[in-house]
Amino acid sequence: MSFQQGDAIMNAAFNASTTEQFLAAHDHAIPEAMFQVYQAFDEGEYCHSKAGAEVDPETKYTKPLIQAFLAKFRD
Repeated sequence: MSFQQGDAIMNAAFNASTTEQFLAAHDHAIPEAMFQVYQAFDEGEYCHSKAGAEVDPETKYTKPLIQAFLAKFRD
């Protein structure tokens, strides 16, 4: 799956999780795991001000955050 595909999926999931219907069914909270993955993809959407133009935000931010997230679920 490409970064763009994953990012689009997480943006859609986040939008769905902020609806009144979803929030009412989930104690008015976005599930922490979903929010962590959303934030990981969000970090890869833009060039960070302290990083040079040559820095790929997907490689520098999103991939390590996703790897750390998935590591929590390994046996």
